[in-house]
Amino acid sequence: MKHRKMPVVGLFVEGSRPTDPLRDDFGKMWKLLAGHCRQDIELRVVGISKGQIVRLSPADLPLKAGATQLYKKGQTQLVGGGDPLDVTIQREHDKSRMDRAIIAFDYWKPNQILPEDQMKWPCSMRPEVAFVLGHLAQSKYLADLFKDAARRLLVRYQSQNPLQPRSNGLCALELIFMDPMFEALFVSDEQTVRKALSVEKKRPKDWPKFRTHERELDKAVLDVAVYAAKGRRNAYISAKAHWGLQFVEAASTTSAIWEHPIMRRLCRVLAV
Repeated sequence: MKHRKMPVVGLFVEGSRPTDPLRDDFGKMWKLLAGHCRQDIELRVVGISKGQIVRLSPADLPLKAGATQLYKKGQTQLVGGGDPLDVTIQREHDKSRMDRAIIAFDYWKPNQILPEDQMKWPCSMRPEVAFVLGHLAQSKYLADLFKDAARRLLVRYQSQNPLQPRSNGLCALELIFMDPMFEALFVSDEQTVRKALSVEKKRPKDWPKFRTHERELDKAVLDVAVYAAKGRRNAYISAKAHWGLQFVEAASTTSAIWEHPIMRRLCRVLAV
C-alpha cells in the first residue's frame, strides 16, 4: 500500500536561533507549538531576522528627507544577517518542494524602512504585511507559486477596509503578524511561566507584572522573571529558545497559551 505524502509546510519565523546554544531548541519549540494544531504535515522550521525582511527592499531606495524614520535620522537598521527573505524561502523550496510557506514576524521593533505616512496607519499590521507581500510579489528569485499567492494577499492587506474572513481558502504563502512580539504568547500565561521556573507556589521577590502595555516583553517581563526565579542576569535574552521550549513543555492542555491570537493564527495557516 502506497503511503500518502504529507504536505510540506515551511515556517519562516523571526526568532532567536543565534541565541539558541544547542541549535535545536528553536525548532523543537515551534514544532511543539505546531503539534498542538494537530495537522498531518511535514513541518520545516527556518529562523529568520528582521534584517532579512528589511533587505527585501531595493538597495536604491530614494534618500528623501523625512521619507522614512531611518533616512530622516541618517541611520541604518542593524538587525541580523543572512540573505533577503525571498532568497531564503526559495533556497528551502529548491531543497524539497514546499506546498506552503508561512512567514511569522514580530511587529516590535517595526520595520523602519516603511514610509512614515504608512507607519501612522490605524492598523499597524497593514503596512508591515503589505511591505513583505509587495516585495515577495515582485521577487526575481521566488517561485511563481509563492509570488502569485503574495499578489492575491497584497490586494487584501493594502486595502483600508475592514478585513473579512476569506471564503476561498488559504494561499501557498501565508503570514503571522506577532503583535507586539512572539513573547506575547508566554506573557499571556503567567501560571505556565511560573510552573516552568519552579516558582508556581510562591511569587519570588522582584517578580514582574505580566499585565503590561510594555512592548519589549522579552526584556521587560520574561528576562526579569527568569532573573527573579533563577538569579541569572540576562538569562532569557541570551537563550530565548532554551527558555521558550521550557515554557511550552510546561503548558498544560488548558494553558492560556493555546488560546492566544498567535496560536490561533498558527493553527489557521497550518490547516491543510
